[in-house]
Amino acid sequence: MTNKQNERNELIDVLKTLKEARKKLLIDFLNRDPLIFVPIFKYENNPTAMNIAIENYFISWINYHFHIWKKYINSKASKEIFLKTMDVFLCKYLGGAKKDKFSNLGFINDLLERKRRLLQKLLDAEDKDTFNFNTLIMEYEKDKALFQRQINKLKKERL
Repeated sequence: MTNKQNERNELIDVLKTLKEARKKLLIDFLNRDPLIFVPIFKYENNPTAMNIAIENYFISWINYHFHIWKKYINSKASKEIFLKTMDVFLCKYLGGAKKDKFSNLGFINDLLERKRRLLQKLLDAEDKDTFNFNTLIMEYEKDKALFQRQINKLKKERL
C-alpha cells in the first residue's frame, strides 16, 4: 500500500471510532437512557444540579471514546490521529488553550472517570440534601399536627 492509502485507512479507523461514539449518543437519546432523562425531571427546579447531571452524561460519553478506540485503531499512526483529534476536542470542551498534548490514553480515561465520579457524588449529595429537607418538612408538619391535637384536647378538657 502507498503512504496515501495508509493515511486514508488510518483516518477511516479514527472516523469509525467517532461514528460509533456518535451512534451511542443518538441511541441513548432515542432509547431514553435514564442517565439523560431522569435528571431532566428530577432536577427541573434546580439548574445547578441539572447542569451537573448534563456534565455527568457528557463526561461519560467522552470517556466512551476511550473505551472503544481499540476496536478500530490498530496502528501507531491511527492512535496518533485519534489522540490528536481527542486533544483538539478536549481542549475545545475544556475551553482552554493547548498547552500539552494528551499522549496517555490511560491518564485521560482516568481523569474523565474521576470527574464523572465526582459529578455523580455531587448529584448524590443533592439528592440526600433534598431527602433531608423533605424529612425536615415532614417532621415539622407532624410536630405541628401533634401540637395542634394536644391543644385541641386541652381545650376540650377545659370546657
